[in-house]
Amino acid sequence: MRKSISKAILFMIAVVTVLSAFGITTAFAADPPSASISIADGNITVNKGTGNNITVTYGAPQVTSPEFDSGQIITVTGTSTTNTVTVADAATANIKLNGAAITAPTGKAALAVGTGAAVNLTTDTASTLTGGISGSFSLSAGTLTVSGGIGGSLTVTGGTVTLQNGTVSGTTSVTGGKLTIGKDATIPAKLTITSGILTAADGNTVLYKTVITLPTGNANTNISYSVDNSSTYKPVTTDNSGAFTVYMPVKAGDAKTKFIIKKLSSEIFEVEGKINNDHNNRLTAAAAVCTCSLTDAKLTPSTTEIIIPAGATIATIPLNPSATGNSTGCILHPVGTTVTYSYVTEPLGKVIVDNNLTVNNADAGTQIKVTMTAKLGDQTQTAAPVTFTVKKTVTLAVQDVNSIRHNRDFVIRHDGGVGFSNAMITGQLINGGSAIDKAYYTVTENEITVKGDYPEITAGNSLSISAVANNYPVTPTLSITVLKNIGTIQQPADITGKVGTSFANLALPKKVKVILDGNSNDTIDCDVNWVQGSYNSNSTSRQSISGSTLLNIPSHVSIANRNVAINVTLRRASTGGSSSKEPNYEYEFWMDIKDKVIDADSGDTVRVYAKSYDNIPAVILEKLKGRSITLIIERDKGKDITIYGKNVKKVESNRIYYTLSELETLYKNAGKPDASSSSSVSSSSASSKPTVVTPIVPSTPSVSSSQSSSESSSESSQAVDSSSEEELEEPSEPVDVDPEPEPDPERKKMSPLLIVVLITVIVAAISGIVACIVLQRKKFN
Repeated sequence: MRKSISKAILFMIAVVTVLSAFGITTAFAADPPSASISIADGNITVNKGTGNNITVTYGAPQVTSPEFDSGQIITVTGTSTTNTVTVADAATANIKLNGAAITAPTGKAALAVGTGAAVNLTTDTASTLTGGISGSFSLSAGTLTVSGGIGGSLTVTGGTVTLQNGTVSGTTSVTGGKLTIGKDATIPAKLTITSGILTAADGNTVLYKTVITLPTGNANTNISYSVDNSSTYKPVTTDNSGAFTVYMPVKAGDAKTKFIIKKLSSEIFEVEGKINNDHNNRLTAAAAVCTCSLTDAKLTPSTTEIIIPAGATIATIPLNPSATGNSTGCILHPVGTTVTYSYVTEPLGKVIVDNNLTVNNADAGTQIKVTMTAKLGDQTQTAAPVTFTVKKTVTLAVQDVNSIRHNRDFVIRHDGGVGFSNAMITGQLINGGSAIDKAYYTVTENEITVKGDYPEITAGNSLSISAVANNYPVTPTLSITVLKNIGTIQQPADITGKVGTSFANLALPKKVKVILDGNSNDTIDCDVNWVQGSYNSNSTSRQSISGSTLLNIPSHVSIANRNVAINVTLRRASTGGSSSKEPNYEYEFWMDIKDKVIDADSGDTVRVYAKSYDNIPAVILEKLKGRSITLIIERDKGKDITIYGKNVKKVESNRIYYTLSELETLYKNAGKPDASSSSSVSSSSASSKPTVVTPIVPSTPSVSSSQSSSESSSESSQAVDSSSEEELEEPSEPVDVDPEPEPDPERKKMSPLLIVVLITVIVAAISGIVACIVLQRKKFN
């Protein structure tokens, strides 16, 4: 039992402590009027009690006070963006906002007043309710700002209420104090002002009620109005009497306020009057009056004589109307309104479309008077009439064209104007009695253009051109001769080559371009034959080679000057670091080899020691091709290359040289099966200065002769190296040696006895070497 009492005492102490921590005193329950509630602590709800009593639920956690008299003031302080104030249905509350700033969550009102509830607000310090007020209330003192509108009735008996945005959905009564309408707010539709004031957003400009009545027939009509020529119009609906109410400030002195009212039917009214500093202003609007200005209406056609072209049925002429119009300041017609024109003709019924007068053959020989009236808004002005004379021509004057060039466009000028070009839409252009397809010509108001791809524009032809419209010839016949195109040869660009290039191997173009009629975009190609003349394959000077004949010249082309020439410059191959004045040893080396190939007999072998020379002239392969001669090329790097003349492949056209790498690939298996079966006629060596050494002539195969031949070959090789080191100034002259008769095929085969002897010698030598090694080891042991 004692433990239960102790627990109860401790619990009461804890409750008191918690309430104190949240700023809620136990004195509130005993004396509600003396307490204030912070909105920051939680939602505040005023509940209906018994009789005139109420209770307040507040704080966090929420607690409810005992009942107290509704006449007592509930003071609300603090700031919150989550909590709101609610006055329940049928409850009466006197709420004082003391610097409270309540911002309601989305979808809620900062102050919610229930059905049948009565709320009287006062403020000690300016307070703000953001999120609006749902329900009706009154303000008797202080300053209250409401953002979000009021969803009920508002009564202002004192203090100031500012509507920042929205409006009041119910009735609004200002019997004292002030109601300020913010720039984003709308004046309440059911507003009554007795002794209080209504101000604009600045809080200082007092607004006074003004009723504007429209002419009869505008009851309950949607309209919009602007004030003092403003471009901003506010929508409103008239009442049963065709009137609407606005609240306007008073202007100084006798200045008036102007209203422009527009209906959806584009009907416009206007009214202007003095606004007095009371709420009994009455203005009556009337239909607006056009104030546009219009002057200087006139017609200025280019001519008063209208000519219908021969073969045409109609002619059209621009009337060129003009007038000076000004719609600035006219409430009926906006700035930029354009002047329109209407016409009357004598005789009546003439066709005028888009300010153009059209006449026909029936009008020929008559006069037509045209009267124009200009209009801008409600203003009109009639110009002085203009009289036109209508005539018809028999034939057109055309520009004489005597001759044209093959496949070239040509133009015939005429004076038929638009009438002729319109007539030729159905008319035809004729050549020698036959209609020309319309795809081959075009007609404008002053030209006929015949296209060069018309098949009859062929050199040697004669054309007879005329125009027919409505089955009637409207132009004289023109006789035109088609001449050949004038061709001018475009001289080919200079070419270069290597010294030693034969005339046949020069990269001479097979065709030359011929420019037609001076048009560089229109050319043909003609075959040309080049003449060798004095061409020197060893000269490095620029040489001119002439073309003797141009072939395949089209029959429609005439070339008066058929001289064609091309400049050729031969250059020596560059050797590392040497000056251009040094002899071209590589070229001379290969030319010597070419001569050796030419002089070689069937079955001979030409051996070449090329060293670092890598480019072999194609002419050597041409001289070798198809002959029973073998060419062997030795070099510093890479395997020897053996080419048998019978296996030489076709030399490419215009090929100047081949690299040795290319030959190695092309002629891997192109040598004779047995090179020793042919005699060697020459061998050349390429050193820093090429030399040609005495040819090596193979001996008859035998043991002793093979050894001798090997020694001789070694000496020859030493001679080549020696000559390379001494850098001979000029290559030595080759010594031609008649080849020895080719040995009998039987002698080429080594006898079995000789093979046995060789094997015996080799075995003996190996045995001797082994014996020496054994003896040496014993000696050191």
